[in-house]
Amino acid sequence: MRITAASGAARTYTGKAQTTSWTVKAGGLAVPAAGFSAGGYKANTNAGTASATITGRGNFTGSVRGTFQIRPLAIGIASPGTQPWTGKAVKAKPKVTAGGRTLREGTDYTLSYRNNVNAGTATVTATGRGNYTGTKSVAFKIVAPSVQYYVHRQTYGWEKAWSKANGQQSGTTGQAKRLEAIRVRMNAKPVAGSIRYRAHVQRTGWQGWKADGTMSGTEGQTKRLEAIQIQLTGQMAKLYDVYYRVHAQTHGWLSWAKNGQKAGTAGYGKRLEAIQIVIVPKGAKAPGTTYMGAKQQVASRYISYYGDK
Repeated sequence: MRITAASGAARTYTGKAQTTSWTVKAGGLAVPAAGFSAGGYKANTNAGTASATITGRGNFTGSVRGTFQIRPLAIGIASPGTQPWTGKAVKAKPKVTAGGRTLREGTDYTLSYRNNVNAGTATVTATGRGNYTGTKSVAFKIVAPSVQYYVHRQTYGWEKAWSKANGQQSGTTGQAKRLEAIRVRMNAKPVAGSIRYRAHVQRTGWQGWKADGTMSGTEGQTKRLEAIQIQLTGQMAKLYDVYYRVHAQTHGWLSWAKNGQKAGTAGYGKRLEAIQIVIVPKGAKAPGTTYMGAKQQVASRYISYYGDK
């Protein structure tokens, strides 16, 4: 009898050439495995339609071209983990796998994102292509840095611990009360690094650098702070800028200083009365001249009798 049709069992993509088992017919009769041979496989590696030549033997004659499907392999996805906020779309790369292999973006899958600009929970979705199939989504966190601080004020003493953050005013205005000390720390830190600071103290001058909540200034000595420097360190300094400005006696709010610049006065015996500190993505503009209810009154960040910058 002459073979008239052949169809192969579907396979799943493995990255290697594949053969399959066949259902062969001669008219309406099923041909047993001994009645045919399969060879000449083509297009039998990648997902899609593969084929082979089925040739009769023994009591069966003729040949036909039979086909079978190679199905794409389902993908898996792993979260890219916590990512630092940058002020722009965060396109973190998840690990996408199938069959124990790490796949290639663009060739084996595409990515799309949702809610990936602001701090919070973002989603990345991988969609298989070519030899891979499936759509898998996974969440990841975007974390923005947060700075906290509080000051010791004339008459009143320390503010409530870590009560000010991210640009809020610490200290007083309109009450002629000097700042005597300050503590600053990172509350949320998406990458390695820290924040450090040092104060210029009445009759003492510049103190050494402090960090991570250690007091800068004095307590119980009735000495005013006159200027301050603040800067980031490590990876924090590579991804972010720290801006800060002070309210100085007789001058009011000065302009914003940045990344270790001096803020305040020198040589005039003027007290600092309040401060604001904020962290922004690297290269972003300074906060506005009016920020959180405080309005800049002087264009300089540092007013020095000695002329130093």
